[in-house]
Amino acid sequence: MIEIIHYIAIVQGVITGLVLLFLKRNGKRDSKYIALFLLLLSLGIINETYGDYTDLEFHLLYPFKFFLLLPNLIFLHINSKIIGANSSKKILLNFIPRILEFIILCFMLLFAKLNLIDSDNDFLYYFDESYNYLTVVYTIFIQILILKKIRIYNRNLYEFQSTIHYKYLNWLKWVCVIIIVNELYYMLYYLLTDDLYLNDQPYIIYAIIELSLIFYLGIGALLQVNLKIEIPEYSSNNLEPKNNNELFFETNKSETHSLFIEIETFMKTQQPFLNPDLNLKSLSKAMAIPERQISNAINQNSEQNFYSYINHYRVETVKNMLVNNKQETYSIVGIGEAAGFNSKSSFYTNFKKSTGISPSQYIKELS
Repeated sequence: MIEIIHYIAIVQGVITGLVLLFLKRNGKRDSKYIALFLLLLSLGIINETYGDYTDLEFHLLYPFKFFLLLPNLIFLHINSKIIGANSSKKILLNFIPRILEFIILCFMLLFAKLNLIDSDNDFLYYFDESYNYLTVVYTIFIQILILKKIRIYNRNLYEFQSTIHYKYLNWLKWVCVIIIVNELYYMLYYLLTDDLYLNDQPYIIYAIIELSLIFYLGIGALLQVNLKIEIPEYSSNNLEPKNNNELFFETNKSETHSLFIEIETFMKTQQPFLNPDLNLKSLSKAMAIPERQISNAINQNSEQNFYSYINHYRVETVKNMLVNNKQETYSIVGIGEAAGFNSKSSFYTNFKKSTGISPSQYIKELS
């Protein structure tokens, strides 16, 4: 039974990994780290299956376990969506644990082949114990860091994006949860079982969780869209001022109010909110005003973040269209799209949040 689950996991991981590796969105491979994760996890399962089949602890695939690289690949994926978090130096640092792991495992394989250690050697026992504990603790630690990064990313979506549909990385939260559960279960199973491959009934649960991880991660990465965006690691309001002039601007409320009036005028005359892909960066470029200053002016004078502020204008546009009976020409969803909403759920959520009722109820009250 375990062999069948392993074979399914290998096929699923390899196929999905190769698809993601060569899949391009917006001219770039934005899921390459997820692809590497799936391919290397599949190789790790092949490693397990081969070792179980040959009944050999040390075989040629022994150094290719990647336990200290797999969690880092997901960490690199989320970092690739955060400005400044994926410099070449930082990317390289994520591979150092794997390099050390590979060197140590190669030495262990060499010692075994030279008969310097055997299966009854105490050193081998303590090494195996330490290695398993280390990989579990390290993996859980990295997942906690990833969850923190996802929280920052999702929070800052509201500061820099006017539409967030399909841009959330909440699906990666569940990936982290699955990995943490898998590692804790493995540790419990490892502590309570003398031989991981003799007691197949408990181990089958571990194999199923591993298969679920491959399936969910692959599907989540394939369905994720609109990820050409990059989110700063910190909220625009928490960034340190670059110079005294910016500090003066941010603390001078009369100046921010004046700028807010300029933003309001631009919104009413140019209607940039009709573009569903509008974000703080594009608005900054259109108005020739720094992002930081626009964000501060909106936050301080409207008591809204960028997302809420832009969608307020979209809701008002929808209300005007409904007052003018545009629903007789367009569907309700079509009116929402014309106002700049890029999805039905985003339209209905923001409209009800603003008016307290659904668009359909609003139409009834008008008639």
